[in-house]
Amino acid sequence: MSSNTSFPTITSLRLQATSHNLSYAAWPGEAVDFSATDRTEAEEDLSPATGRVAPLLIDMQTASRIVSVYDAMTCEDRRAKIARMVSKSRSNFLKIAQLAWSY
Repeated sequence: MSSNTSFPTITSLRLQATSHNLSYAAWPGEAVDFSATDRTEAEEDLSPATGRVAPLLIDMQTASRIVSVYDAMTCEDRRAKIARMVSKSRSNFLKIAQLAWSY
């Protein structure tokens, strides 16, 4: 999964958590500028307001923490909600990532 772009799901995060690679994530409806995968000054022009965003770089530790939170849930409704949030949008993914890092 190194340097490719994928649609994040719990399954893809579980796979990434066991690998030592980084991956880029993008969601449907995003106008992703794939030329901005490295962090440069040109990225300052990227924002949802301009209609262009950079793909989100997801590391192994973040993927592992999200999968751990998902696996710790015993209620199937909550597991389904986390899976939906991860796949729904960038902002929802970031909320779940923040929650995962807070534990």
